[in-house]
Amino acid sequence: MSRLLLFFAALGALILTLTYVSHIGGAGLDLPSYLEGARRLLDQGVPYHPDAFRGPLPMEAEMVTTYRYAPLAAQLAAPLTALPFAVVSTGAFVVLLIAGMFGIAMGARAGGASELQSALVAVGIGGCLPVIGFGAHIGNVSPLFATAVGAALLAPYRGSFATVFVALLKPTALPLLLPLVRDRRLLIAAATAGALIVGLSITISAEAWGAYLQVAANVTLAPATTGYQAIGLGPALRGAGIESFGVVAGGAAAIGAGIAAVHWAPRDAFRSIAAAAVAAAMVNPSASIHGLAPLLPALAARWAFVPRWAQGAAVIGLLFLSWWPAIFGGPGVGLVVAWGAVIAGMLAPSIRGRESLDRSALATEMELPDPPSPRSLL
Repeated sequence: MSRLLLFFAALGALILTLTYVSHIGGAGLDLPSYLEGARRLLDQGVPYHPDAFRGPLPMEAEMVTTYRYAPLAAQLAAPLTALPFAVVSTGAFVVLLIAGMFGIAMGARAGGASELQSALVAVGIGGCLPVIGFGAHIGNVSPLFATAVGAALLAPYRGSFATVFVALLKPTALPLLLPLVRDRRLLIAAATAGALIVGLSITISAEAWGAYLQVAANVTLAPATTGYQAIGLGPALRGAGIESFGVVAGGAAAIGAGIAAVHWAPRDAFRSIAAAAVAAAMVNPSASIHGLAPLLPALAARWAFVPRWAQGAAVIGLLFLSWWPAIFGGPGVGLVVAWGAVIAGMLAPSIRGRESLDRSALATEMELPDPPSPRSLL
């Protein structure tokens, strides 16, 4: 077993432990917003603030916890409103943390790592990059993005169901569906799952879905957040006076990555999913560090199949993006460079053919024997 991997996992475990200790006492903004939406749904039949029907909801302090999603998340959270907040907060933290780590482990497993190696990689990445931990701490569903990406990498058919479910919880996950559009079997499976979930949700609360059709644009289209955790290109360029240009550039990058995901889908599934993860991470101009969650399983899966420079660019870029707010106390122009490194590293071409997609970088570095070629098994 690589000493570097063991050290990496031990450091990640330490950071995760400290994250849990710091979490004791309650979650941040997002979990209360789900619970608020659930209470409104139970009391009024719709989960949305009255101001959502008048225009776009601002991101000011008094509105930042307002429910902004499709009714499904509020419906799922409704039973939790009967429990003490401390219980819900701790439970949500544990579930989201495990789900995000499991997604990273599935990505590593898809890349050819053993079960033990996958677990160590998940603990190392999940701890050393404060992406999953922060998302779990505030009660955001973003760690589930990692779960969906990991499932899509390891088991595409079942992963399509997970991706649809997550996209219905939070629309910024919709780009993760792009690799499916050129695979008829996966597309039909995803469409069927989506129709069943939405149909059941509408049956439970048709009024809430009717309201969502009225407020969808108002609750989704909000200005880029001004919080210190913001890592989008818009906030990054705010100090330079060109925030609008940054928002447009981020949107263009997300669209470009989405097109790439569709283009690469038939030839290199891993690269296509990585491009979709980039699109999902960049599509929200108000993204915080937890928005990087879909990139982590893709990084673990593609590690063996990209050049060394791409590995370094992706890791260094993610380290800067995820730790920048804590170090510098707010967004800055340096985030633009970090995003460039992440995009270049995550979208780098594979250096091996599809026949070698069952071999991981960890196996390579540990000098494990080569797996048999598919052709030799014929």
